Amino acid sequence: MRIGLIHNNDAGDAVAGEALTTLMARHGHEVAWLRHLTDAFPPLALDGLDAVAAAGGDGTVRAVAARLAAHDVPLAILPMGTANNTAITLGVPLDVDAAVDLWATAGVRALDLGVATGPWGERWFLESVGGGLVTHGIVVMDRAKMPGADTATQLARALTTHADVLPLVEAEPWQIACDGQTISGDFVLVEVLNMAAIGPNLQFSEAASPWDGAFTIVAAGLDDRARLDEYLRRRVRGDAPPPSLPTWHANTVTITTPARLHADDTVLETDGQTVQLRLVPAALRVFVPVTTPHLRDR
Repeated sequence: MRIGLIHNNDAGDAVAGEALTTLMARHGHEVAWLRHLTDAFPPLALDGLDAVAAAGGDGTVRAVAARLAAHDVPLAILPMGTANNTAITLGVPLDVDAAVDLWATAGVRALDLGVATGPWGERWFLESVGGGLVTHGIVVMDRAKMPGADTATQLARALTTHADVLPLVEAEPWQIACDGQTISGDFVLVEVLNMAAIGPNLQFSEAASPWDGAFTIVAAGLDDRARLDEYLRRRVRGDAPPPSLPTWHANTVTITTPARLHADDTVLETDGQTVQLRLVPAALRVFVPVTTPHLRDR
């Protein structure tokens, strides 16, 4: 296959772009062009390509997905980040060589993406938009950089940070409209989920899926703090089932408060303005293992 390669040199377990080109050639693929994520990001030259590979973490995957949305050329994920939530959700191997080997037998499926519209304009997102715990966790982790630490250490630190931050997160008033239904209350966590895994591999609902044509919205109030704390502490020690939280499903979500949200791994200020989220069903074609469950019945 002819592959366009977007490469992030700063990803957690980054492999040099030239080494990736050699690896793909060994699997019988040709790299038509190589661009680094830090370069200016002009429109992608897609003519004659069989796929565009995103080599990096979830931020790299999101950036490339936003450029490929509504195009026929599929995305191939080479997971080299810390969390690799998108790869985990889609069943893509976390070993780069195995991820390239997957292309020979992969299926191409169309998954849902989200668009968040606010004072920043429009922003595509893959994983989730939310506030409270995860937003606070992102802020703390951004202040506590760990240069030189391997991805396993960084991920463990991020999980511990979220567990330690939870008791400090104050419940904020939220006003949310989900397909016309109003949700209001004081919450320590709200997440509008498109992916099963977000942040440092956190899962807040078993229902979240990028294949089902709807967002999954979860909220945790003061009465839910204890079960959320239990989940985080168990998650730090290993795998843990998602906590049982109030859950809704919707295609469009309007958030009136609070003043700060995250979209995937980026914290955004709302400046007191309303934020609108809309689902774009089947917006992105992506390589996935043929064994990945693509649809979830509810």
